[in-house]
Amino acid sequence: MRQLEQIDLRDRIDGTPRMKRLRQIPSEVGRFIAILAVAAPDGRCIEIGTSAGYSTLWLALACRASNRKVTTFEILDEKAELAVMRKS
Repeated sequence: MRQLEQIDLRDRIDGTPRMKRLRQIPSEVGRFIAILAVAAPDGRCIEIGTSAGYSTLWLALACRASNRKVTTFEILDEKAELAVMRKS
């Protein structure tokens, strides 16, 4: 997570175009989303817009605690590849 936070910070500072940036949520929002996901009723956990997988990691922590799995979708190949690299 820290590595993704560093990439996001660098992208915001160096002028990386918006569609190329990771555009991650702040860690506080990630924690909040994880709390909400753990407290949610049983069912699927679905994320639209994986980017590099930062928020997916927060959701995965919540799903692990509630014995569920998260499914996430990304349409930009270069961002999906980043997320797959994080999973490995």
